[in-house]
Amino acid sequence: MAKVRYSGLTLAEVVLAVGLIGFVTLGLMGTIVGGLKLMSRSETRTAASNLGAGVLESIADNGGYHCIPDSDLTFDGKRPDPQVKDFPPPPYPGDDRFTTIVRCRVVTPKTRAVQVEVSWGQGRIRLEKVFNEVE
Repeated sequence: MAKVRYSGLTLAEVVLAVGLIGFVTLGLMGTIVGGLKLMSRSETRTAASNLGAGVLESIADNGGYHCIPDSDLTFDGKRPDPQVKDFPPPPYPGDDRFTTIVRCRVVTPKTRAVQVEVSWGQGRIRLEKVFNEVE
């Protein structure tokens, strides 16, 4: 009597292959989701940095040292504090996603520093620039 050989895959091999494919797919999905979250956080930080840099650039464009008040002041965009002689310039107090706090201080009689803090729900950044009196 001749032996009959069956070709094909057994049920155990099919189940193992499907399980392995499912495991690899779940791992890839986790990596993709993590990458998307990281990209979203990065976009938020970039937008906040641009907003803070915009405030510092506006100060420089409006006269730099000469437009900064000659005392230590804080302008809190959460309230928002009123401007003093058009300081701080727009984009203070911020927009619908970010809140801006502008601190100015006198470092020396001919040097003033401005710190811009931009905050949002999960974080904040601080940018600082020093302005010197040009003679």
